[in-house]
Amino acid sequence: MIQVCSDLSDPQTKERERNGLLAGMKHFKIQEGTIVTADTFGEEKIEGRRVRYVPLWRLLLEGNKKLHKMNFM
Repeated sequence: MIQVCSDLSDPQTKERERNGLLAGMKHFKIQEGTIVTADTFGEEKIEGRRVRYVPLWRLLLEGNKKLHKMNFM
């Protein structure tokens, strides 16, 4: 599952985007999700689920190999 947000520097924005992703992950019973950003790298575990933060440029450079491993809904 993928969520897209250009800037996560505001804590309220980060929480909103993360909560939206987690709600979708719970609904579809998915354990991993990605938030695509302009420049944020990272990863965290929330409620036993993995949330990755990946800049768009990095996602595009990784190409189809990485995209095929992600769960799209």
